[in-house]
Amino acid sequence: MSTAPMLGRTHEIAVLHRIFDSVTAEERPHLVTVLGDAGIGKTRLATEFTTQLEQQGIRVLRGRSQPYGTSTLYGPFAQHVKQFAGIFASDDVPAARRKLRAGITELLSEESSDEVASHLELMIGLGAEGEVADRQTLFLAARRFTEGLTGDGPVALVFEDLHWADSGTLDLLEILASRIRDVPLLLLALARPVLLLERPGWGGGLTAYTALSLESLPDSDAAKLAALLAESRGLDADPTRLAETSEGNPLFIEELVASVAERPDAAGTELPNTIRGLLSARLDALPQEERSVLLDASVVGKVFWRGALERILGERAGLPDALDALEARDLIRREPFSWIEGDEQFAFKHVLIRDVAYATLSRATRKDLHAAVATFLEEATGGAAATATALARHWGEAGDAERALGYLLMAAEQAGRGWAKDEAARLYGEALDVIPDEQTDRRREISRKRAMALAALQHVEDARLIARRLEPESTES
Repeated sequence: MSTAPMLGRTHEIAVLHRIFDSVTAEERPHLVTVLGDAGIGKTRLATEFTTQLEQQGIRVLRGRSQPYGTSTLYGPFAQHVKQFAGIFASDDVPAARRKLRAGITELLSEESSDEVASHLELMIGLGAEGEVADRQTLFLAARRFTEGLTGDGPVALVFEDLHWADSGTLDLLEILASRIRDVPLLLLALARPVLLLERPGWGGGLTAYTALSLESLPDSDAAKLAALLAESRGLDADPTRLAETSEGNPLFIEELVASVAERPDAAGTELPNTIRGLLSARLDALPQEERSVLLDASVVGKVFWRGALERILGERAGLPDALDALEARDLIRREPFSWIEGDEQFAFKHVLIRDVAYATLSRATRKDLHAAVATFLEEATGGAAATATALARHWGEAGDAERALGYLLMAAEQAGRGWAKDEAARLYGEALDVIPDEQTDRRREISRKRAMALAALQHVEDARLIARRLEPESTES
């Protein structure tokens, strides 16, 4: 596998280290948002930086938002909590609760641990019943948990793909950044610029906030990256031509070099001038077994498991070799941690690779594959609330409206208990799209629940506005 060196980001890495040094020295939380287009290197920058922190013994917890239709309640933060407590998606609810309560008891004082744990259960989808009176109660529990993490030293929490986050996650991150005081905490968010369309005032009013914009690589760095990658693959390619075609986008440069390496007969032809066109050509040129595995994996999502592919393909003898080959081609990455205990977890190197692969499949083929993935997830996770949105999407794409409806309602109820009222209203709306018109009683009941979620959402909006008006005067510590 050819791992691209990170070039042209010396300034950004230095800025992150200066901020973290200040966070540690002054014990003052700081929110940093790294903004940049797809493929520009946000994740690579964050990985390089946080790996350096971990080598110093700093605790780093990572979480990522998922694309529309597969997101989970307070996604990245929920992943932070689960990583801390050692909770897997494959754990049943009682086991997950035991792990959470044991971890929180160790983290916080005995007097407060039960209350914080019960509220975190609601936030991360482990609370099967009950609801608190307002969202602030849950956010306070999140704050106490986050503060507790810093008891043994500085902490960095990473929020990847924040542009896909629901509004509740964005609100939570702003609350953590504005209300936590006197602890060494770095909140590192990665997002595409579209985040600022959703939240034009993102980071405004925070006393410790930095927006770090990642631009295309300068021509000299782009050419140097192309030359290094070409040399690593034994290619005699024109780095200037590759750099110019890529317009300084590191992902585009990597894929161009890989495409030329894998298709030497096409080295003198016109290079694709879009990343999607390049990826499509590269996937078309894959050996049949590897291509088949990659397309099937795209149905699972950006993150996928070997067990899901075995469900789709059967225990095919060539599957391990195909996965190794795809990893060697740097199309997928084997992840060091799996949310399904005992299974291998992989991720597409970039969501664009996954999207191009998925678009290659016919609608009929997708339908069968989604049913297989849904069956796998049900068996692996017990149809848990944490995977309800993903199961709803897979069963919906498989054409099983009734099963999709059940998971939509499960996810909506979980979102309501966790005070993600806008998410609950959206999910109830999706449920109404699935329920046949003739089921009037059922539609009436779901419409009632959606109206209640919308009414509660107005309360959340009012509370948000009030909190922002009061923030400059707050002396809360």
